[in-house]
Amino acid sequence: GLYLSRRTGPAVWLGAQQSLGRTLLGAAPWLMKTLAVVGTAAMFLVGGGILVHGLGPLHHAVQALVGQWGGGGLGSLVQAVLPLTLDAVTGVVAGALVFVGMAALQHARQRLQ
Repeated sequence: GLYLSRRTGPAVWLGAQQSLGRTLLGAAPWLMKTLAVVGTAAMFLVGGGILVHGLGPLHHAVQALVGQWGGGGLGSLVQAVLPLTLDAVTGVVAGALVFVGMAALQHARQRLQ
């Protein structure tokens, strides 16, 4: 974006290139914030999915819950979204447990010093 906004040369496409560069520079902070939020959500979703698939009883419980929703219409949408939601919730809960554990460990270390 910066390169395009500072570009000089023949005026045929110069204005369009500079405008595109300024647009890219203006959108960059918004894009980075969006990527941070979406990336964090994706990490919770992926981590939760790994945990759900790695723990047999949890995996079977999720599959049984999803199987209870009938097919067709809204049921098929629920069947598609419910496993993802449960994976995300599992990831958030696991992340919270790790956070609490690390905070307790840090607190214990500070008390020993």
